[in-house]
Amino acid sequence: MKIGDYVRYKHLNITRIAKIVGIIEPEYEGEEKYFNFDDDMGANESDIIAYHEDIERLIYFNDVLYIYDKDFGKYYKGEVQYVNGLKRIINYLGDDYLNLEYEIISEEHIIVAGILTHEEYEDRMYKIFKKEKEE
Repeated sequence: MKIGDYVRYKHLNITRIAKIVGIIEPEYEGEEKYFNFDDDMGANESDIIAYHEDIERLIYFNDVLYIYDKDFGKYYKGEVQYVNGLKRIINYLGDDYLNLEYEIISEEHIIVAGILTHEEYEDRMYKIFKKEKEE
């Protein structure tokens, strides 16, 4: 891992995504590297689930994306799903599918402006209805 890489990490049992902006090497044997992130958080190396220089590699099933559509000049939200074996973005405003890998890599039609991991979404959601445990 290096400065500039994106990480998917655990903080208080919630998965988040951030960019590495600093690395603190361990001072003593048995200590872990510590990483500072651009979201004003940080984590030990053992709390990092995955890392990559390309943020699209850290987008997982059920993550919520905030996307800018270049063709229409507007933002919308979508959820990452698998449709016919391909990772797609399902637009919340309709039933449009976008091929995630192609669209993000090429940035021909869309730009990912924000990511909310599915764990963050579940944690932050105000729950009005709670299903009782099945017996």
